[in-house]
Amino acid sequence: MQNRKSVKKVLVSTRAKNKYYLKSLDEDFITNEGIIKAKDLKSSKEVVETNKGKKFYLLNPMFADLWANLNRGPQIVQSKDIGLILAKTGVNHDSVVVDAGAGSGSLALSLANVCKKVTCYETNQNHLEVAQKNKEMFDTKNLEIKKGDISEKLTEKNLDLITLDLPEPWKVIEKAEQALKLGAHLAVYLPNILQMKQFIDATRRTQIKVQETIELIERNWKFEERIARPETAAMAHTGFICFCRRF
Repeated sequence: MQNRKSVKKVLVSTRAKNKYYLKSLDEDFITNEGIIKAKDLKSSKEVVETNKGKKFYLLNPMFADLWANLNRGPQIVQSKDIGLILAKTGVNHDSVVVDAGAGSGSLALSLANVCKKVTCYETNQNHLEVAQKNKEMFDTKNLEIKKGDISEKLTEKNLDLITLDLPEPWKVIEKAEQALKLGAHLAVYLPNILQMKQFIDATRRTQIKVQETIELIERNWKFEERIARPETAAMAHTGFICFCRRF
């Protein structure tokens, strides 16, 4: 049975950027641009119309649509950093991954969208509940969310990747040495460079070998008829990512 909380359809206005996420198709949908009948929402139409003549594209939700509508709790790992993790580690449909901590689940869900199996550890009950709600919205079957401290509770073996968004990732090094395949990846996400230095120092004389540490800066551009310039507000620092491998 499909989870009742998962998004069934996405409505996107044909004349604007208005977007609506539909979790039920059994009732008429009301917007400030009019009402769309339930029978139209259940139809195979690509474009549906309100009683005021406003048109909307009727789409099956894609991963990016759902990700943009995440339930937010703690600060999420941003898409620019998630993309870098996916590219640098090369995980794929055969990969088995562990992520900690869950936060709102943005990284775990993105990994589950690509990988065979993802297990996520989280100690904070409030964060756990937010991540679980997001898992239900995505209707993700290959993601398991566990309550517990990964530095104590990690039991998974033969892993292709471990990702850590934790304040003290150096406490996980010993467990990571035991859990990762030879040559497998460990990616550590931290907001503070002194934390990162402490983690890197802790890897010395271990099987976890640091490859590179990256800070990724994102800057959007604005385009109008006579304007082409960077946006005034840029997404600058979000975090540092340290990429390691187990050898």
